[in-house]
Parts: sequence; structure tokens; C-alpha cells
Amino acid sequence: MLKYFDVALADAKSFENLKYFFISFAITLLIFYLGYRGIVATSEFGMDQYGLSNDWLRSFLSFVAQILILPIAYFLMAPVIFLVLSFFSDAISQNIYHKRYQAVPIEASIGPIEAVWETLKITGKYIVLFIIASPALLLFGAGHLIFAAISFLLFRRLLLIDALGGHMSLADIRARSDIFNGGAHGLSSFILFLMSLVPVLNLFVPYLAICLIVNESLAEHLEAGP
Repeated sequence: MLKYFDVALADAKSFENLKYFFISFAITLLIFYLGYRGIVATSEFGMDQYGLSNDWLRSFLSFVAQILILPIAYFLMAPVIFLVLSFFSDAISQNIYHKRYQAVPIEASIGPIEAVWETLKITGKYIVLFIIASPALLLFGAGHLIFAAISFLLFRRLLLIDALGGHMSLADIRARSDIFNGGAHGLSSFILFLMSLVPVLNLFVPYLAICLIVNESLAEHLEAGP
């Protein structure tokens, strides 16, 4: 990872790529704001429907909702940014490829629509897992570890789809994503995931991660030769 970090950071700071991060960041903030307002409005509507007019009870239920909503939003921040970046990851990958790795033959790739669809399927499956595991958040410590494990698997799969889709087939990416069968880019994805847990930094990490894994993968192909 460290071998390619400086190159990836340079690519991440390049305006031709950075503009996609700013667009994705703005869209992500809007998604979270609308989602939060929707959840709050739904919970208030439900309490009104069931006649929960007691101020103490409403405050207690709102507190419980915040306990559940905030960690879920925290762990989903990076995956949602990945989801939005899926619309631009192919352009980022192509920019890096044409800048540094044109000697690497591209024999297969997945299109942006297929990448977005695969990302939606992966995200949907893991959101279901988050919902199933959400009661565990009331078990402070243990519940957050469960969420962290689910988040890592989601982070890794989304990262490899976005970063490798420009020069690999979907079947190859799925094989490389299988962490229980060897996989690829294991150390890099784990360190990047830990970085994504840092508040504020986690907003930038998915974008930097794409730049890093694209460089790491294409450089490996270049060094391997024909």
C-alpha cells in the first residue's frame, strides 16, 4: 500500500479526478439529510398515530431512535459515498490509466451501468444485514464490533467493484473480493477501512481508496509484464 500511496494521493489531488469527489460528496450529504429527515418525520407520525402525546415517552423514544440512527449513519457513510462514486469511478480509473499505465492491455471491464447495478445489489444486501443487526447496537461495544465487521466486508466489496471495474471482468472482481478464499488487496483494504472509521476523514477515504487500488492493481499488471 505505502508503495503506491504517494502516487494515489497525487491522482486524488488532481482536479480532473477531484471534481468527481466534490460532486459525490454533495450528493451524499443530500442523501443523508433527506434520509434523516424522513426517519424523523416517520417516527413522529407514528407516535402521533398511536397517541403518544406524553412528553417523557416521546423524548425517550426519540433518544432510542438517535442511538440507532447515528451509528448506522456513521457506518454507512463510506458505503453511500462508494455508491455515489460508482457513477464516476470509471472516469477516475480511465484518467489514471491514460496518465500512467497505457502499456497495460485492458482485456475486460464492466460498464458504468453494470457497476452501479452491482453496487446497488451489494449495498442492498448489506443494508438488510445492518437492519437485522441493529438491535445489537443496544449492547454497547459488542454491537459496534458486529457493525464494524459487516462494514469492513461491505467497504471491501464496494471498493474493489469501483476500483477494478475499469480493467477487470465482474467474475474476476468477485473472485478477488472473496476474503475467505484468499482474495486480493487485503492489507490495503483493511488499512483503508480503518482510516474510513475516522470522522471527517471517512468522507475522503473512499475516493482516495479508489485511486490507491487502481494504481496498485494496474502497477501489478505492468510489473508482471505480458
